[in-house]
Amino acid sequence: MGPDAERAIREEHERTTRALASCNTAVWELDLDSGFVTWSANLETLIKRPVDRIGLEESLRLVHPADADRVRAACLAAKNDRSSCNVEFRLIWPDGTVRWLRSMGRVL
Repeated sequence: MGPDAERAIREEHERTTRALASCNTAVWELDLDSGFVTWSANLETLIKRPVDRIGLEESLRLVHPADADRVRAACLAAKNDRSSCNVEFRLIWPDGTVRWLRSMGRVL
């Protein structure tokens, strides 16, 4: 790959990162084989905690206990059916505050 292509990819990545940040949106990807989730870098800013490449079950532990079963069921149904997932839930911030989030995605 030449320097022009590398620059174009880098610039596109920067535009995407800015766009996600400007609308308080993060992107995540679930590896169906390993069960690990990869998050966009701005998720740490949104949920006020460090995230790394973690499994689906670990990520679901961040969900408010009253919403956890419903979110788990929606995620697992999308995974098992290879369908879409659209679920609103509460997430507990490290300082104890609770925030509403919406997770939308589809299995490809």
